Amino acid sequence: TVNLVYSKDEIGGEDPEDPGDDIPDKYQVTVKYKATTGGNITGITQEVLTIKDSSGKFATTGNVTASGSTATAEEGYFFTGWMLSVDDGEPFDSKVFGATTGEIFLNNVYGGQTYTFTAQFKEKVYDLETTKTLTSVGGVTVSDPTNPPMAKVDDEIVWTITVENTGNQPLPNVTVSDLMINASGAVSLTSDTDGVTFNGTTATIPTLEVGQTVTITATYTVQPEDAGKELNNRALVNVDGKTDDDVTPEDPVTVEDKGLEITKTADKTTANRGDTIIYKIDVTNTGNVALNGVTVSDEM
Repeated sequence: TVNLVYSKDEIGGEDPEDPGDDIPDKYQVTVKYKATTGGNITGITQEVLTIKDSSGKFATTGNVTASGSTATAEEGYFFTGWMLSVDDGEPFDSKVFGATTGEIFLNNVYGGQTYTFTAQFKEKVYDLETTKTLTSVGGVTVSDPTNPPMAKVDDEIVWTITVENTGNQPLPNVTVSDLMINASGAVSLTSDTDGVTFNGTTATIPTLEVGQTVTITATYTVQPEDAGKELNNRALVNVDGKTDDDVTPEDPVTVEDKGLEITKTADKTTANRGDTIIYKIDVTNTGNVALNGVTVSDEM
C-alpha cells in the first residue's frame, strides 16, 4: 500500500500560469512591500522565504531573513516610516527601518504567513505662525494690550514677537523685519535663542525646526518728536525670501503731549480815565493728558 500526501504549493514560483516552486507553502512565508499615496516602492515588491531548521531541513516555524526593499517619496511628499501587518492582522509601526530597510530579520514565523511592509508618506507642509504682543510701556507690564497705557518721551515700549513652525518640514532662512509705524526712530531687536543673528531691524533664524518657537524682543525708545503720536510696530516674516506673515497689533500706543495755550482779551479797545477794563484769560489744554497744578499769574 502506498500513501500519497499532497501539500499545497501556490507561492514561490515566477510563472503566474504555473504557481509554486516545488516547496510546500507550509514551509514558506511571503514578504510584500507596498507604499501609500505620495510614494513608490523602488526596490523589490515581494519575496518568498523558506523556513529551515538549524540542520537545514524544511520547517514549519522558525526564523527567516528578508532582503528588504526601498521606498521613494514623490515630489511634495516625505517618507515617515513603515507599517507592518501579518496576514490580515492590525498593522503596527515598525520604527527601526529607514526608507531603505536593509535586511529584515523575522523571528518565529509560521509557514503560510504573509508579512506586508507598507511605506508611509505625508505631504510636505511649510507653515508658520507669528504673533506679536505689546509687553510693556515705560517699565509697566501691559495686562490688556487692547487698552495700553500712555507713553512718555524716553519711555521704552517693548513688543514680543513669537515665530512658530507649525508645519512638518524645517523652515530655512527665516527673517523677521521689524518696523515702527508713525515713529521718529527705530527699534532694537534681541533674542535668547542661539544662532539668531541681527542686521539693523532684521533678525535671521538660520533654520526653524518643526515645532520650534523663537521669541524676538523689539524695544523702542520714545523720541521727543513722537509726542502726541500713536505708535505701532509691524513684523514682516519671510521664509527663504518669500513673505509668509505680516503682523501688526490692533491697538497702538499713544505718546503723551503736554500743551498749553493762553489767550487774554479785554472788553474794551479804548478807555477813559475812571473806566473799568475787564480782562478775560483763557487757558486751553492743547495736549492729550490732564495738566495738574496749573497757576495763572496776572500783572499789570
